[in-house]
Amino acid sequence: MRKDNKQVSALASQYCEFQEMCASPFHVVEALKASLQDAGYEELEESVAWRLKPGTCYYVCHQDGKSLLAFKVGEAPPESNGFHMACAHTDSPSLRLRLNPFARSENLLQVLTQYHGGLIARTWLDRPLSLAGAVYRLPRSGGKLKLDQTLGLPIPHRTLVSSEKPMTVIPDIAIHLDREKNRSGGIDLETMLTAVAAVDGSFEEQQKKFWSALGLSSEDVDGFELSLAPFFPHVTVGLEGELITGPRHDDLAMVFAICKGIIEAGAGIPTNKTVLGGFFDAEETGSQTSSGADSSFLPNILRRHR
Repeated sequence: MRKDNKQVSALASQYCEFQEMCASPFHVVEALKASLQDAGYEELEESVAWRLKPGTCYYVCHQDGKSLLAFKVGEAPPESNGFHMACAHTDSPSLRLRLNPFARSENLLQVLTQYHGGLIARTWLDRPLSLAGAVYRLPRSGGKLKLDQTLGLPIPHRTLVSSEKPMTVIPDIAIHLDREKNRSGGIDLETMLTAVAAVDGSFEEQQKKFWSALGLSSEDVDGFELSLAPFFPHVTVGLEGELITGPRHDDLAMVFAICKGIIEAGAGIPTNKTVLGGFFDAEETGSQTSSGADSSFLPNILRRHR
């Protein structure tokens, strides 16, 4: 293998390792934070005043935990020199759990899903699927909700979870029961992407086992943002390992590349322009969320460079 091929192979291995940490947008942001911190980037909080220093590298996370901006402050003010920006999105086409996620049929625990983004439905059938995302718990004291003194509302605590084993599968119908499926077999995204998680026990017992597999009890869960994730590793294939197979290339391939680029820019020589990498949630649904690319997150941060 040529030297440049060895470099490409090493980069591909890094990408595969990065992917294994990124089963949900929350985990993507955590992986980005770890990489940026290792590279010497300093974390900023949106809620406090900033004193940005030219040539210094920073990052800031949105409060919802699914978007992040990283930048190296330029030597010249952005009013006269502007920004160099590259952006990608932390979400991928996926199957997310519905707000009422459980149903039961013929003793089977069914996990009800809703599709997110432009997924290829048939690739989700007959695959081992894990769960990943965030679970929310409201603060309590003496059995009552604990209210924030400033807001007068309970502030939920967010815990990231990712199952260590496959928890569900979406079974496909046997070809004996649908002889036309290879020619005209469509998939109804609303009714045919229900996962199966258990076959034994009562409905209540099955739900308890479900949360237990994530290291939780049902009492720990006041809300959640959970997605199914294909449970198999990213691997290189081809005669010289020049191809990569696995889920979530849309858009984590770009996330990985931009993260590498912004780190290299941070280590490079000072530039007049501020260099920024943006990693946003919800591009798969049009960016119109509290932390999407069309939200106030990016413009608010850019204005604070003045």
